[in-house]
Order: sequence, then structure tokens, then C-alpha cells
Amino acid sequence: MFFCQSRMHCSLIVSCTDRKGFSFAKRFLVAVFSGVILLVCGAPSILYGQDAALFETWTKVESSPETKAYTDALKAGGAFDGKHQAHFLKNVLPQLELQSNRPQIERVRKRIRDVFLLPITSPAAFDAAQAAVVLYASQAAASDDFDMAVRVNAVLLIGDLRTPKQEPWPSAAEAIVTIATNIDLPLAIRASAMPGLFRHASSAGNPEGRKAITAAAFTIIAETTPDTQQTAHEWLQSKAMASLRVIGSPLTESDATNILAALNNSQAGLNLRVRCASLLGALADRDTKLDLSALVESIKVLATTSLLNDEQFLEQRILEKEYLGGTGGGSNFGAGMGPPGAMGMGMGMGSEKPRNDPLGVQTYVRQAWRLSVLAEALEAEDPKSKGKGLLQLVPATEMQLAEDVTLLVKDLRDCAFDMTTYADSSALSTCLDRLLPERIEEREAAEQAEAAAMAAQENATETDASPEETVPVEESSAPGETEEPAKKPAVKKPSPKKSEP
Repeated sequence: MFFCQSRMHCSLIVSCTDRKGFSFAKRFLVAVFSGVILLVCGAPSILYGQDAALFETWTKVESSPETKAYTDALKAGGAFDGKHQAHFLKNVLPQLELQSNRPQIERVRKRIRDVFLLPITSPAAFDAAQAAVVLYASQAAASDDFDMAVRVNAVLLIGDLRTPKQEPWPSAAEAIVTIATNIDLPLAIRASAMPGLFRHASSAGNPEGRKAITAAAFTIIAETTPDTQQTAHEWLQSKAMASLRVIGSPLTESDATNILAALNNSQAGLNLRVRCASLLGALADRDTKLDLSALVESIKVLATTSLLNDEQFLEQRILEKEYLGGTGGGSNFGAGMGPPGAMGMGMGMGSEKPRNDPLGVQTYVRQAWRLSVLAEALEAEDPKSKGKGLLQLVPATEMQLAEDVTLLVKDLRDCAFDMTTYADSSALSTCLDRLLPERIEEREAAEQAEAAAMAAQENATETDASPEETVPVEESSAPGETEEPAKKPAVKKPSPKKSEP
């Protein structure tokens, strides 16, 4: 099997099984490449002196006589072999690696597809050329010898491959699945496969590919999130969930268990957990074994946790503002992720007056999204939607549970409306009171206790201010003397007068 890259000499590769193994390469070899790749082994690549000046940039490659001969021949139904194949593999694909093309690497990637692949009219030549791209890009993605930008764009190129009808090329699905699920690859490489994964999931013309994507997506969801890369890994999982929603396959018991575990994982990001609830609401059916009562409670706990987190953050920002005299974090913390009074979702968020709320508008927009998605997971607003929500799965005998779910859905949607309409801290308190009525009782009890304490303090103050009762003492008693039985003061007798002579 031929593989050529610009950092090494062209070589004959017997198998292309790197790490997890690219089994698709062998099938491509048998089905497409038999007798096609005829390059001379040992010929140096362009970075090692062969036509380096001629093909040092993409512009020179695209405008070269070799490219014109290539496009003319393959548009006319010619085969992907000989000098045309050599030009594509030695001079075109390695353009992704050139530092001179780095500022326009995205354009280079797209032009490879649009100029050198899509115009091919022969089905056999078309499949051979696209297979060559998959082999090159898969090997580049798995190799630490390539820069990260090259590896990422190589994977994106696989996802960009299309049929003449502008549909995802079915034979690329397996390569994308292999890369997306390879835990030995950097997350950046795996993430680059997700757009292609979603594109193939959305294509109904490849049922086998969709089955492979479904299995891959559930594998990704069940993975343990690395502590140091939580945000990136959760993004990967969220894209896997998006692919599952598009495919719409019913959940198996093990799949539902994995999603529930992610939903109840307190260490996971709130947005990911919300998406887990949404996925359950969309894909679960009556054959899915779920403890609906526990699941509904988990969704309610998730909603209140999200609100409580923002309330706690609000209190922290208020304390910071008070501590810093109204300047720390800026008196415009109300701007948050946008300027004060910035236009946002809802009716009240376009106010022109300055916002004094310590939380930014985007905080409330995010909160509204979470609450709306959780409500939709319980009961879809559109009864014709594919996922009708968990309420539809409640047995008719569970009338109380159905009533509780209906009430929770109403509370969640009302709260989401309040978040976008008012977008201030009062909306947080109101929503928490709706979802946690015991907070009202606790607050009232605390207020009563505080009032009683203040009354007691006032009484104590009044008592301290009243004159103390003292034991009357004789006027001659001096302050500070110890109390002794009062004695009559001794009367000083006058000195006897001398007798007159």
C-alpha cells in the first residue's frame, strides 16, 4: 500500500494499522488500489528537493501545467493513475504540510476537494482518488511527526469528502469513526472528526455508516472525562449526542444506563448533563427500561442545582462589590459578557437603562436555555416531534407522577420565560421558590427568628438604659467602700474651755 508524505521518502506500506488499526485501508487497497498506485519507491518528496521551487505554495500548484493536465484528463473520464496520480500524491496532498501554506491551510484543504476530486467523472477514478486522501489523512492524523494544524486539517479533509451529488462519501465514514473513538489520539484530533461524524449521521444514504456512528457515539459518551481536559472532552460528548439525535435510534438498556450515569454525575458540566436529559427525552421509548420517577427527580435536581449555582455566584459578586467599594469587578459587572443594557433574548433585555445586576445578561440566557431544554425533555411542545418527552412514557396508572411532571414542566417553562424577560437576580429567587417551596417556609422561619432576636435585643437595651435599684446608704458613705452596717457618725465633743482667771 503506497503512502507518501513530505517529511519522509515515498515508501511501500504493507499495512496501515496504526494504534487502533485502520482496517478500512486494507479494504480500500483490495477494492480500489489494486494496480493503481505506481509511484516509484524512494523518490524524494518536494521538501527534499524535488521541484521545491515549482510547488512551494498552493498557488503555484494550482496554476501549474501538471494540474491543468490532471484536471483535463480526469474531467474527460481518465483514470487516476500514472503521472496524474503521482502529481496528486507527491505535489498536491503534501501542500497541507507546508509552512508557507499555513495562513491559508483551510482554503488549501477545500481546494484539494473542489479542484482535484469533485470534477472527476469516472466512478473508479473518483473512488481511487478519494481513497488516497483517506489513507494519507488517516496516517497524518495518527502521526506525531506532523504539526497539530496539519493533523487537524487532514481529519477535516476526510470529513469534507463528498460524492458528485454533494452527499458525504460513504467510504469515509469508517475512517472518521476510527479517529473519533481513538482515545490514544489528542482530543484536538478527535474533535476534528466530529463535524464529519455529524455530517455522515445526517445522511440517510449510508445505513451501515449510521450504525457505526451510533455505536461510536455511545462509546464516546461512556468514556471517563479526563480531569485536565474536561471542557474539551465534554464538547466531544455533546457532539456525539447531537449525532445520536439526528439518527434517532431507540436506546438500548446499556445505552440508557450510560446516559443516566452522565446525567447524575455531579462532577460533569451542567450543560452536558442537560444534554443527557434531552437525549433521554428524545430517544427513550416504552421499551427503554427507565425508573421514570427517579429520572424526573434527577431532572428537577439538575434544574435547581443550576439555579443555586448562579445564586451562589451572585452572592459572591455582591460581596466582592461591597468589599471593593463598588469598583471591584467594576460597577459594571452587570455587563458580564456584554455591555450594560445589551440586547438579548426576551422582552426586558433590551432596556436602555444601565444594568445594576452583578450577573451578566448571558448568565440568564444560559439559564433560560437549560430550563427550556429540561422542560422539552419532559414534554415536547410540538406533539409531532420525534422525541415526545418522558411524560409520554408515564403509565396511565401513575396519575400522580404524570401530574407532578406536568407541574414541573410548567414551572421550568415559566422560569425560562422569567429569565429572558427580566434577566435579573429576582428571577433567580422567584424560580427557586417555584421549584423549592420549602425555601419560602425556611425564609419565613428565618425572618421570624430574626425578628424575635431583634425584639429581645431591644428589650435588653431598654433594660440596660433604666436606673438600677440601689440600697440607700447614709450620705457619709463614700463610693467604693465595702458595705458594712451603718454606724452613727461620732459626734465630736467640744474641747473644754479654759476657766477664766
